[in-house]
Amino acid sequence: RRYGSDARIDSGSFECLAPRPGKRLKLPNDYLSMSVVKAMESVFIGRGGKSLCVTIRRAPTLEDEMANSYLPRDWVHTKSLEIGENAMSEQAALQRLLKNQRRLTRWLEENAGNLAPTSGGVAVYLFGVVARMFDLAGGRLRNASWEQVRAAERRVGAAAANLLPFDDGFGERVRGVEGRAQPHILDEAIYSLFEREPEEEEADLDTNEAGKIFFLLWVATEVLDENWNPGSGVELTADYTYIPASEFDDEDE
Repeated sequence: RRYGSDARIDSGSFECLAPRPGKRLKLPNDYLSMSVVKAMESVFIGRGGKSLCVTIRRAPTLEDEMANSYLPRDWVHTKSLEIGENAMSEQAALQRLLKNQRRLTRWLEENAGNLAPTSGGVAVYLFGVVARMFDLAGGRLRNASWEQVRAAERRVGAAAANLLPFDDGFGERVRGVEGRAQPHILDEAIYSLFEREPEEEEADLDTNEAGKIFFLLWVATEVLDENWNPGSGVELTADYTYIPASEFDDEDE
């Protein structure tokens, strides 16, 4: 049962939905007030001479869920270009990944309903590109659960409130969020959606539509990274440094 906006009691367990440890929680009048002091702590609260053991849990943040080291920026950019340049030969692999990640694909398609028809197609395609990067990097990519999808949606949603609007500083604000999974993939998504000049056959997305797609891809990246056990095909890096895609474009020239 939900009490106010701060807490929920469900099947004998207590989950704190407040983002900060130490947040005072409002319990029913016949329960004692209590404070959250750290994650995953069991406490007793009194009621009529009896006590009820409950577990309190700090709401997860992006930093809590970061699973893997990072795919290198140059590798991500190169693979993104190769997938786009070989769309026909990559189509079977993209369809396989969309089918394998059926829950994440279904969630994306449901949310794409809030986009313009053209934008929805772009969102599904770019999700396939992101999934293909994990696939090409080797290792094992497990199927996502609904719980993982919803949890990632909440984490990204909590961070998103401080990142709007979709102006020239949007990318920099995103890069300031600690604990993002695979930040180089997110940098490539920002480049593709906001910075790169579209080809003649590509749709020129409205800025707001591009922003909505980015947040969908961010959630997808969090979920995919959580389900990815890296192989030895690509040397990962533990440190993140922003490298603009323009540096790689200059090298190609």
